[in-house]
Amino acid sequence: MFHIELLRKTSLAVALAGLVLTGAQAAEPHARTVRLEPARDLGGGLLRPRLSCFGAMPPTVILDTSGEPASLWTRVVPLLKERSRVCVWNHGAALSPEQDALKLHLALAAAGESPPYLRVAQGRGAAHIAAFALRYPQQVVGLLLVDAEPFPAHTVLDPMLPIAVLSSTQADDGAWQDSQAKLAAATTQTMQLLAQGPQGSLPMFSPDVVATGLDWLLRLTRTPSIEVDDRANP
Repeated sequence: MFHIELLRKTSLAVALAGLVLTGAQAAEPHARTVRLEPARDLGGGLLRPRLSCFGAMPPTVILDTSGEPASLWTRVVPLLKERSRVCVWNHGAALSPEQDALKLHLALAAAGESPPYLRVAQGRGAAHIAAFALRYPQQVVGLLLVDAEPFPAHTVLDPMLPIAVLSSTQADDGAWQDSQAKLAAATTQTMQLLAQGPQGSLPMFSPDVVATGLDWLLRLTRTPSIEVDDRANP
């Protein structure tokens, strides 16, 4: 079970629609995979940057799976497959957040992808998607943080950037709870979902929580903003 703490919300103007990720990539429309360079042996096997994209409708959800088992998100994807286009990104090596942001940007360009982007990451991936949002602020329309570690010190995001924070409940860990609350206060457009379970388990054991967080961001980004012209009412 989970409950929703809706901290703040606003409306933005962005179009969107459906996420597709299956093993039968060849059968998916508009599917493409880009490998940027030859495989390298980094001591833990052969690794290389890989970007795989599926689906057709924006915004493009970029799911960062770097350093995680490929199976972690398999229960989430079927719930999201009709929501938006998705690109699964694995940088394939130990990179700083800034290096990862640049490498992903190059991979997206090589794949012919275009913004707007909605970034999704778990754990240490929060620093990477924050770096991307800071480097390319006009391209990012939202962040989905799943059991995320705190942003690096002095990270200041656009205060209007929507952020959904999905957190496993850790009743005996006050520092963990505080870190999640701080993430949920990173901008003025944030919400937090709390779910029972051990830290790092949400994509595997609570995929509905991840789907709900993404739904909130997609609804927010698709709602047209309303501008009021005060000159019409002097």
